[in-house]
Amino acid sequence: MNPDHIISTFRQRKLHVDFLELSLVQNKPGDDAISYRGKGYIQQTEDDILTFKLYANETRNTDFAADFNRVNETKSGEIYSEGAYYTLSGTASDGSTWNAERVWPECNWHGEHSNPIVHGKLSSVNAGELVPDPKSIAMHFFEGADLPSRSVK
Repeated sequence: MNPDHIISTFRQRKLHVDFLELSLVQNKPGDDAISYRGKGYIQQTEDDILTFKLYANETRNTDFAADFNRVNETKSGEIYSEGAYYTLSGTASDGSTWNAERVWPECNWHGEHSNPIVHGKLSSVNAGELVPDPKSIAMHFFEGADLPSRSVK
């Protein structure tokens, strides 16, 4: 994974990352958490929105009817619990790992297939392996930023 390439394509509004493995798992403890696994991608739209698409080849703890009923149970003005959100994680084609939290997925179910195409928007995404004991940090600002600092005397 080349961070400079990712930053460059992001600035050009052309970020697109293909995933050999992608999983979306509900933030719910226990064995009844809904999950989807398959291949997919993350991409940036022309208006700077990060989106994902997962072509599920494995679906657990849900189906078309259950998904449809869950959508109809949504109440206006209700605040969602953490268990209503999902975590997206995957391994990109270059071997790098990516994660996104607090994902709200939408599913497109097709009659002849038992697994959906899952898609949605991402508010943020983390890429790359974490260094166990970092010695430095790189920060990239895409616009001007005022940073608080202490003057040294």
